[in-house]
Amino acid sequence: MNYKIITTTLSALKTSYSASLIEKGNYVFVFLDYDPRICVAVSEKNFDPIVSAIDKILALFKTLGLTILFLIEPKSPPENGVREDNAVTDFAFREDYLMSTRTDDSIKDLKLLCHRVAIKAIKHTMGGRILARTFDDLSLCKLEDDKSNHFTTAIPHQGDIGFLEDCLRHIGKSECKPQNTWVYFDEALDHGHIQISNRHKYPLYRKIRPSNLGPYIARNHCVEHSNTEYICFQDSDDVPTFERFIEIYNFVAGNSDIDMAGCHELRVDDLEEQVTAIRFPIDVSKALTKIASHPLFHPTSFAKCSSIKNAGLFSTARRFGSDSQFLLRAHFSMRIKNIDKFLYIRRKREGSLTTSPEIKLGSEERTRLILMWKADFERIKSEDMELKRSSLATEHLDADFDVLELRASVHDKKNAVKY
Repeated sequence: MNYKIITTTLSALKTSYSASLIEKGNYVFVFLDYDPRICVAVSEKNFDPIVSAIDKILALFKTLGLTILFLIEPKSPPENGVREDNAVTDFAFREDYLMSTRTDDSIKDLKLLCHRVAIKAIKHTMGGRILARTFDDLSLCKLEDDKSNHFTTAIPHQGDIGFLEDCLRHIGKSECKPQNTWVYFDEALDHGHIQISNRHKYPLYRKIRPSNLGPYIARNHCVEHSNTEYICFQDSDDVPTFERFIEIYNFVAGNSDIDMAGCHELRVDDLEEQVTAIRFPIDVSKALTKIASHPLFHPTSFAKCSSIKNAGLFSTARRFGSDSQFLLRAHFSMRIKNIDKFLYIRRKREGSLTTSPEIKLGSEERTRLILMWKADFERIKSEDMELKRSSLATEHLDADFDVLELRASVHDKKNAVKY
């Protein structure tokens, strides 16, 4: 391994570091001061700022009872489109996660260790607490007003039920758990759906019929039928950070003129086996004024329901891409921003809508659509085309479908009610 494991105490580390007995390098410090023991992975690149902030890191970890704290290098957000920054190699985590990886000879660096620990934290059976912070921002987040009843969290689901299980566990353990969570099944129901509805009783479950219509029917349904001011988007194969919803409350309370807001993304990449910091522009509207780009990752966002309706809702004609189309259309009627924080953990994996061969990012059909949408977007901005006559206009599914509310057990057909 190209990192060293040192068992120490906080005072011993400070003494050794101040006496220069520890040379700069890649380390995992295991602190004996805590139960359970806390580890801090420190890369040579960020050695000095991480070690100098070790008190704050350990205090934050202990105070919140965290499972993992990702420590991200501070950088200014991009001005226009998305930017992929460095793989994360600095993080604090529980010692038992380190012990469970010791027999894996493939883990030779902090980048891969970070990915392995991240997966364990996401799959924590009790819904572990995950936090992602830049290491110059280690203060506790304060709840100004509890607005958890002011928005509804919409979660469309299709595929591995285990991903939804992870998602719901982390939502359920979030600081100030959302009071309104709606899960939409876009697939045939089986025993796994029964089990998850019995284990997680706080969401309201619905079934889209027929199946395999895509996530946008669910999102539109939630916008149109929730009685809350805001909708919060969440993909079922991703998880929120412990403080995602607190930050949403605070941002909404302080910025009533904002129609839609997202945040940066921490990508747990199963294909590259690393955790990557992905940053977006703070002022999405300003970025789109300059150029049609990708300045917001839709599942990180929340928005005013009335503003989404006014913008025409999401197109439902296809299973993919409508969030990109909506963002370009929404530019003409909504004020959109990103919070300069990492509040959303995205899993990049095989078999998702963005990695499946036929419709993945960069596929022929996605490329054709995005080029068409961007071209029309620029023509609308220059007043050479009307929005309603462009490819950005809402496209509706040309087929009948039902949204059934599933009461009691999802397997009880008598309790499936057309909504």
